[in-house]
Parts: sequence; structure tokens; C-alpha cells
Amino acid sequence: MRWDFTMKWLLAVLLLFAAVGFGENLLVLPFQETNSDGLAPTVQSLFKTALTSEGFDVKLGDAVCTDLTCAVQEGKTEGTDLVLYGSLNRLGHKIIVAVFLVDVQTRQQVHSDELAALYEDDLDVVVKRLAVGIKKRKAASATATKDLVTEKETIEPRRRKSYYTVGGRIGYMFPFGGYGDDSRLFCYEGIGLYEMEHYIVEAKAGLHLGEHSAEVPIDFSLLYTPYLGDFSPYIAGGLGVHLITISTRVDSGEYYHYEDNEGDGFALNVGGGLMAFQTYDFRLNLDVRYTIAFPNHGLGTHHGVAITLGITRRYSPNEKSSAHIGCCLGGSIQ
Repeated sequence: MRWDFTMKWLLAVLLLFAAVGFGENLLVLPFQETNSDGLAPTVQSLFKTALTSEGFDVKLGDAVCTDLTCAVQEGKTEGTDLVLYGSLNRLGHKIIVAVFLVDVQTRQQVHSDELAALYEDDLDVVVKRLAVGIKKRKAASATATKDLVTEKETIEPRRRKSYYTVGGRIGYMFPFGGYGDDSRLFCYEGIGLYEMEHYIVEAKAGLHLGEHSAEVPIDFSLLYTPYLGDFSPYIAGGLGVHLITISTRVDSGEYYHYEDNEGDGFALNVGGGLMAFQTYDFRLNLDVRYTIAFPNHGLGTHHGVAITLGITRRYSPNEKSSAHIGCCLGGSIQ
């Protein structure tokens, strides 16, 4: 009885050591290279070291495989449970390491991943990260630790750029009603645009002058441009506050005089136009905008269509140079 107990205890210990001390045997094949300047042997050796430290029993193969069938055949020839093959692709300074892990018995790909090294000096970290991912069957992007961060991951990711664009527009407004029965008003507008990929936020303040009326519009609008090329139509809509002064004639016998009626109120606008030279640091703009204002001076609403031409210049908040800052007076239509 005592002997049987001792043998069972020793067998349990041996099994424990076997489970801990002997990992899956894995064949690492040479990597297929594209413009990687002969780095495949180095990467294969790095993988052997990294995977051994992760508990695998690693062998190095000689055949370059690019598909599952080839990898399974090499694994059977070498008598391993798993086969690792992959590729190295250089894009500029960046080296992309792609790996594929195959189970020889099931003939299935059980893991795949890729990670990029910004420079050759970063390859050892990339290989260690991929090895941890192979062990855990997790993406290398989820295996970062403080001592295993690639230089590429320390670089702030690029974001879609947005720009400030400032300039001016001039043209005419043609009233449909109100504005002291003026037939047209001269328009000057200073504009600031915050430009995104397809949308533009417009801030506008200006002066519209007629024979019997004057208007100071302050508007905020949203523009949508469907195309990203040099030329694109756009649609626009917005709201704001307009300050309007109307001079009305007052007759008194043989004489007459004019009285100013001042008011302010909300205004709505809708319209569209054409944006030209979007890929340059300046824009030309043709704008057609219908506006209706609701001032509180008791003379009713004022509405009309403004046709303006303009030019703006771009200022990127991410650019240190002041060369892109400008305010260009020109024609732009409201």
C-alpha cells in the first residue's frame, strides 16, 4: 500500500513537470520577403527565441510556404504539432510582419496576425508581441505592455484635417419685399469658414446698403459639398440675427422728410452655390442665398435673394507658418 501511494505521487509529479516543462512543438518556417533586404533569417531566429520563451518547443524549417497546404506538409515531415509561416513586406521605412499559425492534425489555420515595425530596430519588439499573441491566440495589438511598445505605436495617429478659411464676398441683394422698396442693396460680407471633409460651418457678418435701407447681417450656416475635387456645388442653410434700418418718407404739407425705423430680429437663410479650387489654399465662391428677416420695427418681414462672389484663403490650425493666414476682399455671393 505504501509503495503504491509513493508511485502514484511520483507519477503525479512527473505528469506535472511534463505539463509545465514541455510545450507544444512548433515549426517556424522562413518568411517570404518583399523588399525586406534579407531580414527573413533574422526574423525566423527572433521568433525561435521569443516562442521558446513562451513555452513552445521550437524547430526551424527550411522551406518557404505561402499557403496552408504547404505548411501542413512541412509540419508532417518534421513531426510537429504546429507550423508558423508568414511574410515580411517593406513599405518605405515600415516593415509589416504577418504570421499564420497552422494546426497540423486538423489542417486548420488557428491564428493569424500582423504588426508593423517602423524601423528594423523595432523588429525584436514586434516579434515578441506576435509571439505573445500566438501563445494567447490574441491579436498583437492587445498584448502591449510597458516594455513591449513599438515605436510606431508611440506616434500620434493621423486625423482628418480641418481648416479655417477666411475672406470676403461682395455682390447684390434683390429684395422681394420690405427694405424700403429698394430694388437692390450692395452687399459686403466678411466670412469665416471651418471646413471639414464634406461639411463647412460658415460664420458671416456684413453690411447691405440700399437707397432707403441698411442691414447688418450676422449669420451662422452649414454648407454641404458632395464632391472633394477642385469644383463642387453646395447647399446651405442657417440662421442669424439681422439689424435693419428703413428710411420712410413722411409728408407734411409742402415738405417731406425721412424717418429712420430701426429694428432687429431673427433671420433664416437657404441656398447654394459653387466652391472652386478646394484643393488649393484659396477658394473662389459663387453663392446664391434666399434670406427672410423678422425685425421688430413694425414694418413687416424683409426678404430677398443675395448673389455674391468671394475669395477666401485657408488657415490650418495645425500649421505653424502664418503664410496661410489671410483675409481677402473679393467677390462672394451671399
